Amino acid sequence: MKLCIAVAFLMTIGVSMAVILGNGQPGCKTATELVVKNYRNLWDPTSYWVCEEKNVAASSKKCPDMTAWDDSEKKCVDWELWAWLDPVEPPSNP
Repeated sequence: MKLCIAVAFLMTIGVSMAVILGNGQPGCKTATELVVKNYRNLWDPTSYWVCEEKNVAASSKKCPDMTAWDDSEKKCVDWELWAWLDPVEPPSNP
């Protein structure tokens, strides 16, 4: 019985994390998203999202070869400078 409860608990956490941590695409629904403009793609460190217009889907952009998106710098940086950061959801979702 304890094993079943533990498995159910872990499955719930896993499903919750999958829901919370989408690919990071912003909804481009808030003024903040239009000011910040560029958001990390949570599934691909060599890509990022760009909000260009309110209520219009963010477009995906690729970093140049041998670079990755640095969310703290809000730009593509050389892989040697890139460091893992905990994922953060954008203010709104599509």
